[in-house]
Amino acid sequence: MKKNIPWWLRISAKILLSRIPIGYDFWQRIGLFRHGHMDQASYVINVFNSHISMSGLDGDLQGKTLLELGPGDSIFTAIVAACYGCNTILIDAGSFATRNINSYKKFSENLEKRGLSPPNISDAETLDDILISCKARYLTDGLSSFKYIETGSVDLILSQAVLEHVRKNDFLETMKECARVL
Repeated sequence: MKKNIPWWLRISAKILLSRIPIGYDFWQRIGLFRHGHMDQASYVINVFNSHISMSGLDGDLQGKTLLELGPGDSIFTAIVAACYGCNTILIDAGSFATRNINSYKKFSENLEKRGLSPPNISDAETLDDILISCKARYLTDGLSSFKYIETGSVDLILSQAVLEHVRKNDFLETMKECARVL
């Protein structure tokens, strides 16, 4: 069905629908708007491994702090990073990560099957419980979130298909903040 609708019509419809004062949760549930694929286990693992490999930090994440710009619809990156002893800061423009705790438990089981050792989140009841277990923070005020991060406290910043969504007026300041926290 989607392939039969011209791209320009799909984009126009999404722009019009995005103006309706309905929360992101609703649009996500019906499959209209999504923040990437960061809620799909294999995708998250591949993205994480790719970024770590390119950074040259393979096998050397213990005690490091990773910052992810735009975690999208999950905090899966924090769980993967915790497998390697890495602390995580997740920054997004809003609180878009799913609150479905079972999806995180299932993801954690998937990591165990792959031979990794994620933190024990079997008793987690909230997203905050998982964040604590992962030594992670989830900051959802976009660019303003950087004010809660100390200068020089981050070892690596990763982002997957996010920078093109940063508003032009905020881009330079975002890059300055990234440089400051590194």
